[in-house]
Amino acid sequence: MDRVTSFISEYFPRLPSHVILEVLSYLPASYLTEFMMKWNNEITELILEEYFSKEMHLMLSPTYFPHRCKYPDHIKRLVDFESFGEIDEFLSEFPNVNPRRLVFITGGDFRSLEQLLLSYRERFIGKSCEIDLYIERYELDDKDLELITSFPNVRKLQFSRATMAKTVGALTNHLSKLSNLQELVFLGHKIIDWSYINFPPNLKHLDISWYEHLNVNTINVPDSVTDLFWNRSGLNSGKLYRTIFPANLKTLMLTYNNLTNIDVSKLPATLETIDLSYNSISSFTSESSDKAWPANLKSILLSHNDMTDSCLELLSELAWPVDLKNLRLDNNRFTSLVNLKYLPDQLEYLDLSFTPLKSLDISPTDSTSNSYSSFRFPEFLDTLHLSNCYHLDFSGYSATNRITFPFYMTSLNLDDCNIMDLQVFEFPKSIKKLSISGNKIEDLTSYNLTIDEGNGPKDVVNWNQLVHLVDLELYLNKIQTLDAWDVPPSLRSLDIRLNFISFISTKAPLFSSDHTQSTKNLHVLKLSDNNIKKIASDISLPPNIKVLSLDRNHLVDEFVFPESFVSSHSLEELGLSMCGLHKLTFKSSPTRNHQLKKLDLTDNYLLYEASDMRQSINEFYDELELGLGVKMSKRKFRVNSIHTFV
Repeated sequence: MDRVTSFISEYFPRLPSHVILEVLSYLPASYLTEFMMKWNNEITELILEEYFSKEMHLMLSPTYFPHRCKYPDHIKRLVDFESFGEIDEFLSEFPNVNPRRLVFITGGDFRSLEQLLLSYRERFIGKSCEIDLYIERYELDDKDLELITSFPNVRKLQFSRATMAKTVGALTNHLSKLSNLQELVFLGHKIIDWSYINFPPNLKHLDISWYEHLNVNTINVPDSVTDLFWNRSGLNSGKLYRTIFPANLKTLMLTYNNLTNIDVSKLPATLETIDLSYNSISSFTSESSDKAWPANLKSILLSHNDMTDSCLELLSELAWPVDLKNLRLDNNRFTSLVNLKYLPDQLEYLDLSFTPLKSLDISPTDSTSNSYSSFRFPEFLDTLHLSNCYHLDFSGYSATNRITFPFYMTSLNLDDCNIMDLQVFEFPKSIKKLSISGNKIEDLTSYNLTIDEGNGPKDVVNWNQLVHLVDLELYLNKIQTLDAWDVPPSLRSLDIRLNFISFISTKAPLFSSDHTQSTKNLHVLKLSDNNIKKIASDISLPPNIKVLSLDRNHLVDEFVFPESFVSSHSLEELGLSMCGLHKLTFKSSPTRNHQLKKLDLTDNYLLYEASDMRQSINEFYDELELGLGVKMSKRKFRVNSIHTFV
């Protein structure tokens, strides 16, 4: 017995399981299957448990929507099979591989699926707990459906773009036999009348969508169903009110239909999520005396409807669910928030984007006072989207009369909101992600407010107070300088592309060695598409910066690398593409960057005037390696391209 064989058979299995699994995750898939074929020891058992005990995905032919494996890559490469031959060979070689769930996926090739189901029928039924079937772009007949329904352990059936009109008889006779079926999906089925079709007794999820001639009132939905989807199913308000819903329905999806009015008293009382997006809803009513949405609702999605201020007024007459967490009203036509002032304080997510809102002020229109009453957002709101509200007017606010946001908010999007000055806002100290892109902001320091009450200046509002902010997006504004702008101390990513910055110097705390405590968490800095013409040689990069993009600026002719670019021990990617560069120059530095992995010099003019190209290229790379202290992965003939380093 050689040493390798001895180690694998005797010593390797004695290592702790987590160590063995870590080693196996780096091996090619063929090595692992070889282990399973040759060694009947603890390693094989470990491989079976780690990789093959849960699911296998058997893809017989490509589908319109590609299968997305939820497992990490080292598991995916073993459990995803992509052809009949590969599947058949594996099943033959490894009869002991019988996961808890087999997922069959086919896009038009039903005959290969049929062959597999018949060849391994006893194994699929006796040794696998569950079967999921995804069938796409195939017109089934009665015989096909009879085969599928003969497997009692089918857990999920999904037919996508699969015409079912010829199988109504088989559906009527066989579908109800699948007592273990929990999820049933028909997309583009072309069946109008479902009155003769009985569904399985334990069905939880029913989706009959994407056929506008469907008569939903012919569907006998079992009481076991908790999730019901009728998207683009020709549903109007009249049909909705005639529907008898199951007793324990929790999710109702009715998108892309013809709904114009919603009577909330006709909705199931047990609902937790309702999606009414992409309809033409313009009014809300209630025939019940309490005039309230179902009390258990946690998500109400009303995006892309025809909701005006009059519609919101009708909506305001209905009591919101106390535990509502998620409300989407984006892409509607209302211009004021006055009718949303009684939103529940427990609301966590609110989307008002792409609406023609005129102001966040809700002062009475007949008020004689000059003061503004800003809309009060729900107390526990975590995420607010106000992007693309192009008509917002903030002229009534000032540095001492600011718009405020909830104390616990962590994410705020104000993109494309016609913002000219940051002094009208006070962001919460809890904010983690802030996006103010696509506006007309010129000066970041306008956010700050300092007052002197006789005891010296005091910062009332300042960027430094945003101690939890990690992601800041400011691209496509009119910012001209970063001088005197204090960097929020926890910031990890700053996107300031497409502005008007022309000069970078140590006057900006972002590039000053005196402010490394406030910039030490910054990893990604995007300064592309500005008007940067000069970078001072004495600037300091944030101490832990990993990605710096300066692409498409105006660093024309000779670019002298600042010492901090060369000496950084964290910078991994540097973008200098399309900057008009003719020459790179490096100053001597006592230290060199050993972390740089990528340098983008695409579409510059380096060596354009070289007489001896071969010699010039070698000299260029010699200087580049010496100047940066790196080793090229490959010396390319095309120097104006992306370079990587080892």
